[in-house]
Amino acid sequence: MFTVTAYHELVGSTVDFSFGPRWCPTRVRPAATQMDLQGFIIQSCVSALTSFKTPALMSDFKNYFSKDGAPEWERCVWNEFQKSLVSLTAKMDKLNHDAGSGLNKRKHPFRIFHPKELECAVSV
Repeated sequence: MFTVTAYHELVGSTVDFSFGPRWCPTRVRPAATQMDLQGFIIQSCVSALTSFKTPALMSDFKNYFSKDGAPEWERCVWNEFQKSLVSLTAKMDKLNHDAGSGLNKRKHPFRIFHPKELECAVSV
């Protein structure tokens, strides 16, 4: 879960590699000085398709888990996972903010891996 969701939030963007065929090829060919057209189109498509907004990680997904013949234990595992995210959110908020004044304790509050900020992700 961490690799697919949180780590991808930090370093998983492929848009930076899609500036042009000479920038950062995904395929290396003998004696080539730039990416071929097919490789560039594939890389651009991956960047475009993985940039869509996805559901928030802290979502209930009531119509997904334990539905249509899926096992009931999925719902239990997901609910426990959500409880742990709520707990983690409270800890992170406490570290980032001074509860008494409502001001930030940190000059730059850490929110990259904050569960409320994360979206569900897929690994391609």
